[in-house]
Amino acid sequence: MYRGNRWLGEDVEERAGSVKEIASRLPTFRRQPLALPSRDGTVSTINWRRDLIVREPRCAKEHDLPIAVVSRQYRLVQHTEVLARAVTALESARIKPDVAGCELGLTTNGERMALRIHLPDRYTFDPGAGHPMGLRLECFNSVDGSTRFTAALGWFRFVCANGLIVGVGRTVRRRHDLALDVEDIGAVFAEGLKAAEAERTLYVEWLRREVDSDRVRRLVDGALAQTWGKKAAARAFHIVRTGSDGAFAEPFERATPSCRRMRATEPVPGARGGSHTAFAVAQALAWLARQRRDIQEQLDWARQIPELMDHLLVRQDK
Repeated sequence: MYRGNRWLGEDVEERAGSVKEIASRLPTFRRQPLALPSRDGTVSTINWRRDLIVREPRCAKEHDLPIAVVSRQYRLVQHTEVLARAVTALESARIKPDVAGCELGLTTNGERMALRIHLPDRYTFDPGAGHPMGLRLECFNSVDGSTRFTAALGWFRFVCANGLIVGVGRTVRRRHDLALDVEDIGAVFAEGLKAAEAERTLYVEWLRREVDSDRVRRLVDGALAQTWGKKAAARAFHIVRTGSDGAFAEPFERATPSCRRMRATEPVPGARGGSHTAFAVAQALAWLARQRRDIQEQLDWARQIPELMDHLLVRQDK
């Protein structure tokens, strides 16, 4: 177990292990009427428009723990149900769950879960940069209504800490209401596997496609600075140019992000300075998204990468 990430202000405990080991770590919850007993304990006042989400004890030393107040339209989706649906999706594709590695992130009280399942080696390929990529199923769930249920399948690069997905396949994001169907995980997985070959071809094309420095500058000083801010934009340009992350050498310098003077901070795994390929730019963006400490920000930034790549490769041609 290690700590580091946060999620909407809460610490996140992260573990890795088999599907069975991860399943044993998942808390369960129940919903009950939101009620307040009278002082003498004879009657209770009930709020008929709200329910209370309670975490159930995981051992004899624990007690029920109130987690959140939700509307009657809210659908409680157990973390255990999400894992079970993911396992079913694996089995439908004839993948044995016991050969799939898992990563689990849980907030302190277990209200939010990040589940990542790594597919076996037969779904691995090397796009030609010397660092293999693999497929990973990611599921994000909450029992307190703080974040949407999300499921996605995409490629990640082994060389990066915890990898990262830059996908063009299907992603499902749903509110926790009565229309939420966790079986969508199966559809995401099945469609993602079909799209995986196209994505694999895309990465090979990106690896071969050179983009000149002026094109990268226009992305950095334009869409990227507007979307992620000038600091992240300057870091991205520094990574593509040198292979290392960076920080402002002069915090109050007035210049566009691509012209800011930077000092190197740490090498970016798998990055090669001066490699102006579309793949290199995508990986720089992916690194910056993964470096956000808050998991929600990681998700939000990662979802914006395909559009930023579109600015680099398509919109500048028009």
